[in-house]
Amino acid sequence: MLKAKKMNIDGYLLKDEPFSEIKKCIKSVLKNQFYASAIFDEIFNNQVSPELEKIKFLSPSERTIVRLISKENSSKQIAETLSISSRTVEKHRSNIISKLDLTSGSESLTKWITKNKDLIEFI
Repeated sequence: MLKAKKMNIDGYLLKDEPFSEIKKCIKSVLKNQFYASAIFDEIFNNQVSPELEKIKFLSPSERTIVRLISKENSSKQIAETLSISSRTVEKHRSNIISKLDLTSGSESLTKWITKNKDLIEFI
């Protein structure tokens, strides 16, 4: 759904939706409102939204580091790009892991980033 919004898609329905759902979608789109099937709202509210809330707690520097990690940069590369020490990058990683409520270790952050790649485009 985030990609749909980014691509300026105004409505999204599953092919199995009843005609009444199609009518609701058309009415919303005509009012310049985004419309998605109820199942998408459920997924967004239960899976995507909680992750977005966690991201809000990241500082601008931490968000930058998350984006750079998502582009498969190493800590050394991130440090060089941002003109900071590798130790500072590692401290940011540790803070990010804590704020995202992940288990300790860089693998948990890498897994989270892989799982939430679509969200990272919006931070």
